[in-house]
Amino acid sequence: MSSPSSAQDLLNPDLIRKFSDRIVASLKERPIKLDAKEHRRQLADLLARVGELNNYQLLELTEDATGDEVYDAYVEIARLVHPSHVPRLQLEGLAAGPELLFERATLAYMTLSDETRRLAYHVEIGLASATSGPVPVGEQRKEEERKVAERNYQMARRLAEEHEYFNAIEVLRSTVRMVPKGEYYRLLARCENENPKWRRKAIQSYIKAIELNPADDESRLELAELYEHEGNVPMARREYLALLERVPGHPDAVDALKRLKE
Repeated sequence: MSSPSSAQDLLNPDLIRKFSDRIVASLKERPIKLDAKEHRRQLADLLARVGELNNYQLLELTEDATGDEVYDAYVEIARLVHPSHVPRLQLEGLAAGPELLFERATLAYMTLSDETRRLAYHVEIGLASATSGPVPVGEQRKEEERKVAERNYQMARRLAEEHEYFNAIEVLRSTVRMVPKGEYYRLLARCENENPKWRRKAIQSYIKAIELNPADDESRLELAELYEHEGNVPMARREYLALLERVPGHPDAVDALKRLKE
């Protein structure tokens, strides 16, 4: 009898390790035939789109795929994204990207390979009701998008913690297109702010975060500091003053306005 547990609940480090060992064995027996440049391109493309893909799309399957087809599709993508490729692809320091893609592919396999979990997933994404009848997209689709966006956000946080800002940005950009949310834009802005070339985009992301959540004092302060760092004193002063209107006596804003007068 199939377990009703969700694939996410079952996806623990030990299970990931077991799947990983199987894929390593497969790669030793049958190495992947891609030059490094094309392999890196495919990984970057997957990472950029993973937040928008459901399990079927990630594995490139139709909803009526058989169990064997699910397994074969999983093995194919798992072989492509496996973290063991990192040294060959010269991605040292960027291993979190392949690791997350491998976990995401394994989660997709765990979900679609079990009949009970697969049916529950169909309900979750609006493909079927609990009685296998059609359901309207509407709120169920929106709820699924919210769940996917939150998972992507947590993924991006992990990438940012590993200082993989480019990969985090790719995930977050697809996330905010799906579900615009202030905290998502704030993290996007923080990641963009790590590279001088991205700071104009960071400003726009902070502005969007504040538009979505006018009470986001963190974003307003960080936007003001970014303006100041970029030498845009009038805009920095405006944001510091706006922060003081919301939080009278805010120490950082008070100190900054004193500093800008000097």
